[in-house]
Amino acid sequence: MLSTSAQQLKEVRASVSLEAADLINFIQEQQKIQREKRDKKRDRQREEKEREAAEKEKEKAFMREEAEKKTKFLQTEEEA
Repeated sequence: MLSTSAQQLKEVRASVSLEAADLINFIQEQQKIQREKRDKKRDRQREEKEREAAEKEKEKAFMREEAEKKTKFLQTEEEA
């Protein structure tokens, strides 16, 4: 039979181990949440960059089209 102080130490050790496990779980959960936030932020940034690139490409296409129209117009005037 364990003495009272030995039994108390055993209970404290078991309690501390449980608390340590809870702490580890809490830390892991917080890390998971932070990782998910970073991933979402990175995804939003990537999507924004893709939207900006698509918009820039549309602008370039529009400018090319306008330049072609102007060139054709000038050629038509020269021919006339």
